[in-house]
Amino acid sequence: MEPIKLERRKIVIDDGVTKLGGYNVGRYPIHHFIQNWVFESQSAMPLKLMAVGDDEWIEGCYRYRRNSDIFAVEHVVKGGMDFTQNGKKYHVGPGQVYLSHLGADNDTSTGSEGFCLKKTMIISGTLLPGILAITGLANTDVIKLRRPEFVACLIDKAYAESRDKTVNFMQNCSATSYHVLMELSSEINRSSYPPKLQMSLEILNRKMNEKLSVAEICESTGMSSVTLHRLFKKHIGMSPINYYILQKMEAAKELLAIPFLSIKEISQQLGYSNQLYFSAEFRKHCGASPKQFRMNSKNKASG
Repeated sequence: MEPIKLERRKIVIDDGVTKLGGYNVGRYPIHHFIQNWVFESQSAMPLKLMAVGDDEWIEGCYRYRRNSDIFAVEHVVKGGMDFTQNGKKYHVGPGQVYLSHLGADNDTSTGSEGFCLKKTMIISGTLLPGILAITGLANTDVIKLRRPEFVACLIDKAYAESRDKTVNFMQNCSATSYHVLMELSSEINRSSYPPKLQMSLEILNRKMNEKLSVAEICESTGMSSVTLHRLFKKHIGMSPINYYILQKMEAAKELLAIPFLSIKEISQQLGYSNQLYFSAEFRKHCGASPKQFRMNSKNKASG
């Protein structure tokens, strides 16, 4: 008995800014997504999970985006994908992630395996460009994961949060999205930075809720202060303490979008024993007090 041949249909959507096109095969690709687009206007989140879920592709499925209007994390679980972004070609297999970047031109189709099962997160928000820039993800297309099961669990967690829509689910989705991006950033930093610097970055990122000194970092990594500062200046472009503070300020912006958290609670969560000192440091680096930043973000969301 001959296999049933599925119809291959061409699609094109062009809004004058972004062009999306390609081919469907029967009902594939099948997007098992939970969409949060409808809640965007109701959320003041600076990092927003717009859609999440599993994605099934079979041979013959194809998509292209020109001047992409989304940023997406695509985690291949089974099979494989051929992915091209801004002229660079990749074959992405299980345990790897490819990033579809805003403004990019990309093409996606099943690889030689003839099928692909992947997990997708579409993320937006005012914090996204800064996070991608400071972590190096903005210049990254494909990442090989050390802990693919962990990343898959995080994406499944975001899916469950979006599906169940419990109280503050958008805040929870935002936090999980941030966790995924930090996990991905640790992978690229791990592969491109010297081991001692990788260790230092892991310590700083892990102890965001504490007050950490250069001496403590040196003691944990076995480096001198001079070596530590030299590595950070060469590879990160700033001192370890400035990096630590900037990471805390980015985290503070996200926490300020959660309305039931007081500024005192946020300062404590980020390791500041003095709320006034936290507020002064936030104003210095972000150009507004925490209270003003929260009000401005709320006004932008409602406007």
